[in-house]
Amino acid sequence: METLELIERISNGEDSYTQFKQQAISAKDLAKEFGAFSNSQGGIIIFGVVDKTSEIIGLSKEEIEKIGQLIGNTANENIKPPIHPLMQNISIDNKKLIIVSIKNGINKPYAT
Repeated sequence: METLELIERISNGEDSYTQFKQQAISAKDLAKEFGAFSNSQGGIIIFGVVDKTSEIIGLSKEEIEKIGQLIGNTANENIKPPIHPLMQNISIDNKKLIIVSIKNGINKPYAT
């Protein structure tokens, strides 16, 4: 995803295709988000953005590592059938974000 497209998407706020997470969330909550996107038309989760204000706060290196592991483990262990989200690290104004893209699933329904 290009930086300008990402900035525009963040400025538009959350919707049915875009969700913001300030930091790591529980595997159970992430699995619910993955399942919802996989069962619908897909979407993205952006970590490092405050959901209520759309403020870009960024993530530390440690948070990026933790979230990366969380994404992989959740996609394989907490969703049936497993999904394969794409994870991209991107910087905006020296603030690091993680963009997780979840495709419209082909093996519906997906459950947690």
